[in-house]
Amino acid sequence: MELSIHALPIPDSTKNMVPEVTRRSANYHPSIWGDHFLTTKSKNMELSIHALPIPDSTKNMVPEVTRRSANYHPSIWGDHFLTTKSKNMELSIHALPIPDSTKNMVPEVTRRSANYHPSIWGDHFLTTKSKNMELSIHALPIPDSTKNMVPEVTRRSANYHPSIWGDHFLTTKSKNMELSIHALPIPDSTKNMVPEVTRRSANYHPSIWGDHFLTTKSKNMELSIHALPIPDSTKNMVPEVTRRSANYHPSIWGDHFLTTKSKNMELSIHALPIPDSTKNMVPEVTRRSANYHPSIWGDHFLTTKSKNMELSIHALPIPDSTKNMVPEVTRRSANYHPSIWGDHFLTTKSKNMELSIHALPIPDSTKNMVPEVTRRSANYHPSIWGDHFLTTKSKNMELSIHALPIPDSTKNMVPEVTRRSANYHPSIWGDHFLTYASHAMEVDVKMGQQLQQQKEEVRKMLVAANNQPSQKLNFIDAIQHLGVSYHFESEIETALQHIYETDYDHHDDKANDDLYTVALSFRLLRQQGYPISCDVFNKFKDDNGKIRESLIGDVRGMLSLYEAAHLRVRGEDILDEALSFTITHLESAVPNLSNLVQEQVIHALNQPIHKGLKRLEATRYLFFYEQDNSHNKVLLNFAKLDFNLLQKKHQWELSEITRWWKELDFAKKMPFARNRIVECYFWILGVYFEPEYLLARRMLTKVIALASIIDDIYDVYGTLEELALFTNAIERWEISAIDQLPEYMKPCYQALLDVYNMIDEEMARKGTSYRVHYAKSAMKNLVRAYFEEAKWFHQGYVPSIEEYMPVALETGGYTMLATTSLVGMGEVVSKEAFDWVSSDPLIVQASSVVCRLMNDIVSHKFEQKRGHVASAVACYMKQHDASEEEVLIELHKQVTNAWKDINAECLHPIEVPMPLLLRVVNLARVTDVLYKDEDSYTHSRTRLKGFVTSEKSRDEREKQSRLVSSSQLVGRSSQLSLVARRHRRPACPFASAAAASACTPPPPALPYFVGPSSPVLLLLLLLLLLSSSPNLTNSSSYIRAL
Repeated sequence: MELSIHALPIPDSTKNMVPEVTRRSANYHPSIWGDHFLTTKSKNMELSIHALPIPDSTKNMVPEVTRRSANYHPSIWGDHFLTTKSKNMELSIHALPIPDSTKNMVPEVTRRSANYHPSIWGDHFLTTKSKNMELSIHALPIPDSTKNMVPEVTRRSANYHPSIWGDHFLTTKSKNMELSIHALPIPDSTKNMVPEVTRRSANYHPSIWGDHFLTTKSKNMELSIHALPIPDSTKNMVPEVTRRSANYHPSIWGDHFLTTKSKNMELSIHALPIPDSTKNMVPEVTRRSANYHPSIWGDHFLTTKSKNMELSIHALPIPDSTKNMVPEVTRRSANYHPSIWGDHFLTTKSKNMELSIHALPIPDSTKNMVPEVTRRSANYHPSIWGDHFLTTKSKNMELSIHALPIPDSTKNMVPEVTRRSANYHPSIWGDHFLTYASHAMEVDVKMGQQLQQQKEEVRKMLVAANNQPSQKLNFIDAIQHLGVSYHFESEIETALQHIYETDYDHHDDKANDDLYTVALSFRLLRQQGYPISCDVFNKFKDDNGKIRESLIGDVRGMLSLYEAAHLRVRGEDILDEALSFTITHLESAVPNLSNLVQEQVIHALNQPIHKGLKRLEATRYLFFYEQDNSHNKVLLNFAKLDFNLLQKKHQWELSEITRWWKELDFAKKMPFARNRIVECYFWILGVYFEPEYLLARRMLTKVIALASIIDDIYDVYGTLEELALFTNAIERWEISAIDQLPEYMKPCYQALLDVYNMIDEEMARKGTSYRVHYAKSAMKNLVRAYFEEAKWFHQGYVPSIEEYMPVALETGGYTMLATTSLVGMGEVVSKEAFDWVSSDPLIVQASSVVCRLMNDIVSHKFEQKRGHVASAVACYMKQHDASEEEVLIELHKQVTNAWKDINAECLHPIEVPMPLLLRVVNLARVTDVLYKDEDSYTHSRTRLKGFVTSEKSRDEREKQSRLVSSSQLVGRSSQLSLVARRHRRPACPFASAAAASACTPPPPALPYFVGPSSPVLLLLLLLLLLSSSPNLTNSSSYIRAL
């Protein structure tokens, strides 16, 4: 490496072709070890590497390197494995014998063996030759014996031609780089195949300095940079280190300025003498000098006084001696007069602002000096309200804020600020549920023990072997309908899986043609996620492919088929026909049925099992099941006890949430918004009622309650500017953003952050903090959609239905609720589940469609009257120039199809565990219950109140006060409106009023949250539940206790 690369000679003939390439050389010394280590041997690794001798001659050159040694023992196997042979991989590696002497040293290692068969190809490919790549690899023959073992693999072949160069470059030699790479000849035969590659050449000229600087020495830079001396002793050890030296001369001034003094600045800086010895070294630096004269005023102004400013500044005398030096500076003077007012305003008082400021008298003596200044006066009137609002009270929010009277005299002066008001009624519950806190959880230990005892009895009945699957199906249906199936989920899954896999029809001939049992089996299996085919109903068709008319008289079977048909998916025409068929004939049969069956049919037509809420259905079914003579007394008693114990827990939860809501005081701080905390808890109870989901229920109730307030801010009260501020604050999601909000928005924003902080703390304790990110993102998406709808409203814009639906599905809130519902569910939820729900899966889309369209259908008239963004009804009517009736038919079809999609997404195989899918299904069920005939959430004083209390809602009272007539049944028989049903099928004959007069109206809905108000009744209930007397199973006593 002694020959520096930049010294390689380049022939003159090539200098114009290739510029000289210069590379640096480090001149590293050669290895100091030579072959020293080729002869050293390690004896059983006992010789530690740091003990290797280092030649004395090098010890001073290189410090001794110390390395750690593990002193590993040598291999315990020796040549053991050189003789062991594997016979077709049949000898598992973990069976190899280990010498006894080593067993204590190394524990036996067990490895899995796949027992792969040996290669099926042998030396097949060693003899196959490729001729110019013309043989495509996928054409290689495969031995017949192996074709069944390995499927033929087909690979693509490009059939590239072989190299066109051959051995051309093996013989070509480069002579001192004289052959430029771009000048290599290309064979004529290949010129048409490969275009000549041309590279650019800059033809830089060679260095113009040659070896000039190798011999030239610098004078006054006498130390050449490459000439720094290096001690001879180290030249072979360390490459010469070269540093640059500028050889700057020392300072030429020395201490010159320490003694030089400036005399009144008369010595110009450029006149400083420069030592002669340095003049040739440093050129003289010339600086400009202005030669400013000293101040001409001296202490003149220290004694001069201004008399009332009469002495104009330009009249100051200038010393004669300076007049030639500085031209006289002239400044303008305004000669302002002194204040004309004096202390006038210290004593003047304004009387009710009647004295206009421009009317103040100006002294005559000054009128000629200053023109009268006139200022505008607005003459604002005093407040027109006085103490009006100190005494005005709002009665049930019936007084709209924009309706306050404004005196006629001021209408032209101040523009009226109008905010929309929905006139929502206040909460109908007051502090009712706060009283449950003291006793709701006071459950006797004996009641809990009795519940466990009865639960075990029911479990034994469920798992007991039974040769009649139809009886087991009935028992499972009763358990689910009574609302206690959450106690026996694994047992029910096992039983239904057995029935699905063994096909019960082969074991129960009587059930083969029983419409009730076939439909019941279909419904239960579909509910569990088993994809049982709808072809099981083909046996009930006639020769024309229609459902047999002979089934009309089988009311029990028809009702079972009606319930099963609600589990249909898209493309199942037989179930579409079955639903229409059963609705028609069940309605016709109602007047001729016994009281109990009649009540069941009417309730089913109004609320099918699949679309109902389990707790509400349990309250109703408890009555029906007890009246059935074949009921199981153990199951009935267990269901009653469980119902009431669980009800107590729910009442306690509601009391805690009500207290939290009352402390927020939104009823006073935000009176324009819906105060619906009890209704929100009812909503979320429909999503999950099981005791294990207490935390999830509390979280989701608070979130939906705040989302309802935010919805009203955007829909009712906020101006567009205020809503932009709130949207921005939600995007920032930090407490400092609260400062930018209007006062009325701040409580809601603060409460929202507090709730999510509470959720974050709960998740942190469980090690699942990642879930909060998904919940926050879902809330931000919801608020963005709220703001988009607000802009539509304020701009008076009616979007197309295609533009409306994506935004409206988001503002329905179900995407946010579906995501947040998973946060508190425990270990059944994984991060992958949140990724799934955040990807907007079909089941969430379908549930959102049910929510949005059913809401729009029942509320669009009310909302358009009070001022609201266009609904799906309005958008569709405008875009397609359709009537309201036609639009409702179309929207009901979309709701029906959405339910089919929900059903399909719950059939195996499923993407996430079934408990997660059920949350989304339950959200759709709540919508079906609350928005069937009206917006029961907003107008909760009617139908929803009947679900919660023992008081009958207005709708229920009307139902019971009228006879069961055909027109009533049409309105309640299905989820479709009258016009939609007429569109789906022709009208059918109905029973006469005379026949209907014999009917008995259905009983009122049992209460859920609101229990007995009398302590005596409460004590009676507890005694009834604790006792084992027959009174426990008496229907009237139980209903009165509830």
